[in-house]
Parts: sequence; C-alpha cells; structure tokens
Amino acid sequence: MQRFFAPGRTELAGNHTDHQLGRVLAASVDVGITARATRRRDRRVCIHSKGYRPFTVALDDLAVDPRAYGKPWALVRGMAAAILDAGGAVGGFEAWASSALKPGGGLSSSAAFEILVGRIFNALYNGGAFSPEQLARFGQQAENRHFGKPSGLMDQLACALDGAVYIDFAAGEIAPVAAPFADMGLTLSLTDTGGSHAGLTAAYAALPADMCRVARRFGAETLSQVDPADFYAHRQPGLADDRAAHFFEENARVPLMRDALVHRDAETYLRLMNASGRSSEQLLRNIRATLFIDGEAVREEFGEIGFSERGIEGAVALRMSRDAVDALIDGRRVKLSLDLKPALTVEILQERIRHEIAEMPEEEFFAELLRKLLPKPLVMPVCKELDIQSKTYVKKIGDKEIDRLIALLKGFVLPISDYAPFEYAVVTAGGVRCDEVNRYTMESLKVKGLYFAGEVLDLDANTGGYNLQIAFSTGRLAGQLKQ
Repeated sequence: MQRFFAPGRTELAGNHTDHQLGRVLAASVDVGITARATRRRDRRVCIHSKGYRPFTVALDDLAVDPRAYGKPWALVRGMAAAILDAGGAVGGFEAWASSALKPGGGLSSSAAFEILVGRIFNALYNGGAFSPEQLARFGQQAENRHFGKPSGLMDQLACALDGAVYIDFAAGEIAPVAAPFADMGLTLSLTDTGGSHAGLTAAYAALPADMCRVARRFGAETLSQVDPADFYAHRQPGLADDRAAHFFEENARVPLMRDALVHRDAETYLRLMNASGRSSEQLLRNIRATLFIDGEAVREEFGEIGFSERGIEGAVALRMSRDAVDALIDGRRVKLSLDLKPALTVEILQERIRHEIAEMPEEEFFAELLRKLLPKPLVMPVCKELDIQSKTYVKKIGDKEIDRLIALLKGFVLPISDYAPFEYAVVTAGGVRCDEVNRYTMESLKVKGLYFAGEVLDLDANTGGYNLQIAFSTGRLAGQLKQ
C-alpha cells in the first residue's frame, strides 16, 4: 500500500491566457486529494472516495465516450490512454481517496484528481519514469478528450509542480518562482463563497472559442501569435474582441506580477492583481442579463451567472440582488432575461449549431447537443421549454427547432419568485448609518468607546472583493484604535 497526494492550485495571474499559449503565474496550495493505493491483479481501477460512490474503470477499452463527459471515471480512462500513448504501462489498482477540494470550488479539483491518478499509475507501473510536466500534459489530454472540457495546461502544471510557477507557453518556459507573501505582509487565503464553477463547461469553452476566432482574423491559431499593436489597430466592437483585449492586457501583466513577487513589492503586486480582476470582470463577460421589474428594464449586467438547485448565483446575480430583493419585498413582478450567447449573432449561432449537429453521430441525443452550448443545469429546463425530449435524436432536429433554440439562447426568461434565506447571503445591506460613525476611527458618534466594522455598517458594494476589503480595512482600523 502506497500513499499519494495531489494539491489543488490557485491562479495568481494569467486568467484565460493558457489556452492561447500565453503566460500564467500559478501556485499549488496546501490542500488537495490524498489516497492510499495498491496494485490489483486484473486490469480494473477501483476508486473509493470519501463522500462519493465508488466506481470501477475497465482498462481494456479506453476509447473516448461522450456519455462520460464530466465524470471522474472519464479522467481515469483519459490518464490511462495518455500514458499508453506515451509508451508507458497501466494496470489495475485499488485506491481509497479523500479530498479537501470542493468540486467547482475554483481550486482545480479535476486537475488534482488527474495528477493523483497519474502519480499512482506512474509509481505502480512505470517506476516513476514520467516527470511532473509529462503527467500534467497527460492530464490536459484526459480533460480535453475524455472529460469534454477544453482546458489549457495551467491547472495541471500547477498541481503537478510544488510551489509557485511562472509559465510562458509560447516560449516553452517553466520556472519556479518564490512567493514570499508573508514577507510582503500578505496572506494568501482560501475563502468558501458557497458558489460553484461546476456545470459551466459550455460557458468556459466560449472564451477560448471567441479568442481563437479573433486570432484567425489575423491569420493565427492563437492570440499569442498576434502582434498586440496590430490587434489594437484593427480592433472591432463586440464581446469577442473585448475578450481578446483581456488576453493582451493580462498577458503583459503576468511577468510584472512575477517580478513584483521576486522583489517583494506588495504595493505593485496588489495594484496589478486588482487590475487583473477588473479586466476579467469587464472584458470576459459571458452572459448579458437584463432585470425587469413590473415589465420595465431597470438594469443590465454582463458577467458570470451560476445555476443551482437554489436558483441563480454568481457575480451578476449578486449585483442585481439589491434591486430584485427590494422589488420582491414590495410585491412587484420581477424577471430576468438572459442572453446566453451575447458574443454571437443569430447567423453565427445557426452556423455553429448546424456544424455541431453535422459532427455528431446520428444516434446522439438532443441533450448532448445542448451540453455543448449550455451550462449543465440548464439542459433539462431548456428541453422542457422547447418541448423537445432530451433523448430525441439530433438527426431529427431541423431548421424550425434550431430557430426556436436560438431564440431561447438569446432571450431565456427566468421569473424571479423569491430570494434565498439569510444563511445563504454573501453581502448584507443595511446596518448602522455611516453618518453616525467617525470615518477615521470607526467609533460611534453617539456612544463613546463603541466601534463598528464590516457589514454591521450600512455600507455595501458590488461583488469583486470590495465588501471583503471594507470588512478587513474597517476591522483593522477599529481594532488598532480600540487598543
């Protein structure tokens, strides 16, 4: 019995640059997946993971199975296939695993699982012959081909290599980087926001697709091959070019953030980090949402939105929540209209859907087509809205059904009937009036010796770290002066 561990990863800089062969700065974290594993005599992999149902993978057939997209056993099959393609050996093993990585939590639990499986195969059947970089590439292949997610290589490399790492994919540079946050007076913290990226594969896939489409306009395959000056000289209005602009800005920021770490320059690092976050929020936006109250459009937002059993969540939902919740409390009618493909015209969507159908086997179902276009939680609701059975063969989907699907993708209406209870709240509105507090000390102007901080104050901001910063700053100030 051998012990194995694969860490999660955090992205320090380089959001959506890796799939364009750009630059990234990432780091492994001190939580991940641990496992005990031993060889089996047959060619079966059996994995028992705490909190999940055990599963078994037969290694005799490692062909890509689209029905297994998004499933953990697809990653096992993918890793085994990649190792065999590289001339390695695979065989059966039994593993008992425990993960501290929440699926969809932003720490690359799938990449960590790939590296874990790769390390087990590598130790049990290959004498450790494969390097961490090779295991990372096996993981990317498994995720792209077998898991159905077009990921770059950053996640896998960060999980496979210990510590922080600077990667320039175009130049082929992979270099360890010191990340002395404590010496800079900073702490890298993991915060459970209660949200999830699970089910957003289609939304993720739209970003590299848009960037590659812009690159092809300049005769290149990826944006790393395009001269930034040439792009800006010929930039066109629209979401695809906004996303390309994010790439060029972010790609230039990464080495600057690396240098700030090396020189322990906290001020520069934080300034660049905030600029990166603003760029991701403002330029990568993947959904256009319009809030209607009593039939009148009152607010429009671009950005990420998540779908769960509780309803909608994510940055867009948070930004709109104050208006929506106030209206619901007042008994007014509230609905949200979503353009799920704001970067694509109706004509481009028609072309893309017809292309997807033409590429799919005739025995594939309509639900598989939708999974290529939508977040997973929306697949069945869209089938119901269109009155098309999920197991309808794609060969039966004609122009009429395609036009109805496009109309829904460009205007998916969600009536808002209620808001989540307080225990699910991320930000609170209301509290002690700010004009009753000394803004320089956080001391009450009415009661001497009484100090306030954070969301107890009637002070709230848009999502993006601002509310956390308010809490940290006011709490630190009040605590220092109270002493």
